[in-house]
Amino acid sequence: MRIVIDTNVMISALLFGDRASKLFDCLKDGRCTLVATKEILREYLITLAYPKFGLTEKEIKSVYQEEILPLTEPVEAKHSKIKCRDEDDEKFLDCAATSGADAIVTGDKDLLALKSKVRFKIYTIEEILESLTV
Repeated sequence: MRIVIDTNVMISALLFGDRASKLFDCLKDGRCTLVATKEILREYLITLAYPKFGLTEKEIKSVYQEEILPLTEPVEAKHSKIKCRDEDDEKFLDCAATSGADAIVTGDKDLLALKSKVRFKIYTIEEILESLTV
């Protein structure tokens, strides 16, 4: 399964060891593949650098280069015609739509509201883990 992971789920999976961290087990054992554009990867990196997370530059670089990049299938997405209430979330929709990804994993209400309007799945973290039988 090829998945796009929104930034909040990614940061939660990397830093907080909650249910979202089980998603990394699925990425590491090959049950799913992370699909991301340069724009999405850039947002992950910028978000990791937020002062509230207290990561050093070395820690940010390590997480990005050792945890995210090796699990990522880079793709170039074209602008799709899928609109979202929050335009900033359209990068995830564009990535999924133009890369042929199977799903987006998110907790974002604006993305979740589009579940019935797109050809790929939009899962919460609980739904994706259930579908992957974790």
